[in-house]
Amino acid sequence: NNPTIQGLLPSFPPTSYKLTHSHSSMAIEIISIDGSATSTTSASNPKKISTNPLNPLSRPTRTLLSTTLQKAIEDDAITSIVLHGGKNFSAGADISEFGTPEPESTTPIPSITELCDQIESSPKPIIALITGFALGGGCELALACHYRIAVEGAKIGLPEVKIGLIPGAGGTQRLTRLCRDVGWALEVITSGRTITATEAKTKHLIDHLIPHTPSATNPTSSPLPTAQKWATYATLLSDLTHRRTRNRNVLLPTDPTALSTANAVCDHYLQKRIPPKARGGQAAHAAVEAIRASFREGSTFEEGMEVEAEYFWDLLLNGVQGRALRYAFFA
Repeated sequence: NNPTIQGLLPSFPPTSYKLTHSHSSMAIEIISIDGSATSTTSASNPKKISTNPLNPLSRPTRTLLSTTLQKAIEDDAITSIVLHGGKNFSAGADISEFGTPEPESTTPIPSITELCDQIESSPKPIIALITGFALGGGCELALACHYRIAVEGAKIGLPEVKIGLIPGAGGTQRLTRLCRDVGWALEVITSGRTITATEAKTKHLIDHLIPHTPSATNPTSSPLPTAQKWATYATLLSDLTHRRTRNRNVLLPTDPTALSTANAVCDHYLQKRIPPKARGGQAAHAAVEAIRASFREGSTFEEGMEVEAEYFWDLLLNGVQGRALRYAFFA
């Protein structure tokens, strides 16, 4: 929450910026979940991370994405990373894997939570370039990045309640820290609705919106140059402490009524805005309590994540309502 940096964000980076000779050694790694783009340092033989146009975060996809990220992080020649997905950023977890045992593998299979932690803790800036859909776990990946830019028309959301779950990779903790609006976070997560990139920008989930202005001469102009410009500037700023979402507060520390107000909003949702637990409201009630854990007095980000995980796994393993919703989803 560095006020100097925050003040730069509306016009960051300046559109007139030109890469000077003194910065020409910067190399931006472009990692595409769908394999449609490659590193600026090794542009041959691109490796597809996902072959599904929606880029679901299946076990093989997560494993390859994590390995590719780590190689970029450890490569001294690379100074920043752009993560994108081609037509779609990612539609989230592969729910066909829910409740199935992990296959035997010599390579550890990271969870989406572990992928988010890997991204957020990176010493090199990672910029999410959001196109198409960024839903569920895909949205959570983007929220863990240090900067988020989106093409106008992109859609993001955390729709897990629609299948009887809550976000399980930090969605209830990071979204509230970015928007700093508990009421809005409750409405978005308990409804599971999809929001536009424009709305996300007004709530500070998106740092920059790329106008979608195709012309007759360039009907599918790429947003990658804009992402690369942001990656260059992020490298120049260097200190990522204030850009790690986990380091932000949900509530303004200068407002003495913020905590009581946020708790009252949560109580209102439990009593008036969502169905009772016995009438299909199990997931929504769990979402409210996970969001409450993001701002509980004295609570840390890690403690909030533990609360979120506890509710997520209880719903996945024991939630009868969610089991019925997921059965209907695949029917």
